[in-house]
Amino acid sequence: ATEAAYHYRRAADLGDVSAMVNLADCYLHGIGVDVSLPRAREWYEKAASNGDAYAQYNLSAIYQSGAEGIEPDPVLARKWMKLAAENGDPDAPYYYGHFLEYGIGGPEDPAGAIAWYQKAVELDDTNGFAAMGRMHYYGEYTTEDLELAWYYLSIAAARDHVEAKTWIEVAAPSVTYEQRTRAAAQVTKYLAEKGAQ
Repeated sequence: ATEAAYHYRRAADLGDVSAMVNLADCYLHGIGVDVSLPRAREWYEKAASNGDAYAQYNLSAIYQSGAEGIEPDPVLARKWMKLAAENGDPDAPYYYGHFLEYGIGGPEDPAGAIAWYQKAVELDDTNGFAAMGRMHYYGEYTTEDLELAWYYLSIAAARDHVEAKTWIEVAAPSVTYEQRTRAAAQVTKYLAEKGAQ
């Protein structure tokens, strides 16, 4: 691991973006080097500035929580999560939607959040399903649709999303047997398709 980190450093110094990411991971997790969040941030930032979505996502996470002398910075966290979402990190669309919905690091934009939550659903992100289910149940910034809410929440709950399980219990008295039956058929079909992939 020490030798690997050494070679990642040499390649990173020569401008190899993948090596920058790998070196940042080494510093983040203490693989072949001492754990150092500031050094991890330094190398994630170099890779992120070169368009690496994974690095942008991790940089956002560092700025969300802060530690080791790095102050939390929600503005920078939002900036990097937006870029990660735009550049294809599979986890970023949901989290960027969360930034928008709750106005973290910038103005609230719940309508914009819906678009990113939907993108998360398209990427089969469990958090995205839970968020869209909640939105459609409450009719928050989108149409109230109990059948669609049940569909989204059921998929998230089937994957052990704790909040989705709670929202299903809340929604249950309002959702008719027919709505549940139709939604359940679609849930079964979706999960079977995903399981076959």
